[in-house]
Amino acid sequence: MNLSFAAIDFETATGYMESACAVGIVTVTDGEITDEYYSLIQPPENEYWRANMLVHGITPGMTESLPGFHAIYPEVKKRLQGNVVVAHNEQFDRNVLKNTMRMYGLDYDELSLPERWECTCRIYRSLGYKPVNLSACCEREGIELKHHEALSDARGCRNAQIYFAAPYHLSLPLLYRINGKYIRVCLVKENLRRYLRPILLVPGELHPAHVLVLRNGGRLLQ
Repeated sequence: MNLSFAAIDFETATGYMESACAVGIVTVTDGEITDEYYSLIQPPENEYWRANMLVHGITPGMTESLPGFHAIYPEVKKRLQGNVVVAHNEQFDRNVLKNTMRMYGLDYDELSLPERWECTCRIYRSLGYKPVNLSACCEREGIELKHHEALSDARGCRNAQIYFAAPYHLSLPLLYRINGKYIRVCLVKENLRRYLRPILLVPGELHPAHVLVLRNGGRLLQ
């Protein structure tokens, strides 16, 4: 699973998909955050529904002097174009982007994105998590989150993706002798070890940039 991607979250002003009023994008390279972008956006006619304002706290007064989505699109484009895009409930965020771009006469196809994005909601549902909203998944994994703040949600989505993906980036298991017994071990990059839980870490002896993750019968040791 790819550890380089862009995690994105939109907030909307109304129930219409083209009413984006905030966007947060977190760019991830080899598991590490390399860029963050956040912007409020004036939705069409600066219209807000009360129900939406109660969810995210963004009000007409906060966006009345701001431009529409077309003005920030270059910033969005340079972070998404040709990238792997991850969202929590990707269908929602993908449709917000598509519909908002269509409203401003922007060509979604130029972003060269797949038909469906990566989706942490879909991942955690497949693992049997209930409920699978971002807040519940982050709470269960101990991920800090200010829900419905677009940049915080994008960070939470990034962390949820990394928590799931990191174990797939272990090296092939080796045999390692400890206290007279042979056990299975894997080499793990230092920047990924904090996402593997529960684990027993031993200082890496083969390379200072790695640590050893002990495995016994295919299970992480407690």
